[in-house]
Amino acid sequence: MKRDGVLIIDKPSGLTSRQVVSRVKRVSEAAKAGHTGTLDPLATGVLIVCIGRATLLSQVLSRGLKRYEVKAILGVATDTYDIDGEVVSEGDSKEIEPEQVEAVFGRFTGVVMQMPPEYSAVKHHGKPLYHYARKGINVKVEPREVDIREIKLGSFERDGEKTIIGLEVNCGPGTYIRSLVSDIGSELGCGGCVSELRRVQTGRFTIDEACRLENVLSGKDDLDDVIVPIEDATADLPTIVVSDTGGHDVMCGKPLEERWVDSVSGDVGPGSVIRIISGTGTLLALHKGMDRGDGVEYVSKALRVIRVEEQVNNNEVA
Repeated sequence: MKRDGVLIIDKPSGLTSRQVVSRVKRVSEAAKAGHTGTLDPLATGVLIVCIGRATLLSQVLSRGLKRYEVKAILGVATDTYDIDGEVVSEGDSKEIEPEQVEAVFGRFTGVVMQMPPEYSAVKHHGKPLYHYARKGINVKVEPREVDIREIKLGSFERDGEKTIIGLEVNCGPGTYIRSLVSDIGSELGCGGCVSELRRVQTGRFTIDEACRLENVLSGKDDLDDVIVPIEDATADLPTIVVSDTGGHDVMCGKPLEERWVDSVSGDVGPGSVIRIISGTGTLLALHKGMDRGDGVEYVSKALRVIRVEEQVNNNEVA
């Protein structure tokens, strides 16, 4: 059976995101599958897996804010910035108090520059950084701009000479929590690394909606019951409903003219990502709002054509 949609998986620890996608692809018999944002093998939690034509939505679905729950060890620094790496230094953290930890959060909150870990999937000349790190090759990595909205101290405990802290982090896409923890540890003068990492939300999807991978693979969760249709997955986007004539041209990849618009909801101004749907609620395309100045007659232009006329007609016949 051909399936198009999104699966919200509670990724287990020990698997790469690619391994999760591969297993879901196999059990769903999908021609294509992908995810919207990598989780480290150590990490657990929300992994959005796109199946079939939903892979065309991956860039849009990856833009949402992320929320993480983190356990970090202060007093230990590793080469991977997490507990699975080789220890490169150890420091004294037994005298650090909660107030000192919270005092440094402001330095890493807001739109800040962050250095990705050497062991990460960030590409350098077409290859991920971990490819070079595993071979001991040093490459020049540039810091990247990330948006960290909030860091909260959730727990604080002593474990012998070390201090274990729990953090709650709300941030934009592209943020490396391992780098954040490493930076906090460096600022405190003792080093730090991630021991547990769980993503509890990405965009509009939360961990409460996620399926256990083992249930999906075993058939305990029926795929047709848990796959989120592409229309529902994009429901929070600004929306334009088009006429039948407009729908035909949208499915051909043409810009949208005002005369084809039946209704509008949300902000469809210049630069906004808009979903274009038919009168029957079928997602036809993703568009980008256009600046209507200087006599421009188009409301929006195509970013992705999701449905073509043949598909819509076949769906109606079925």
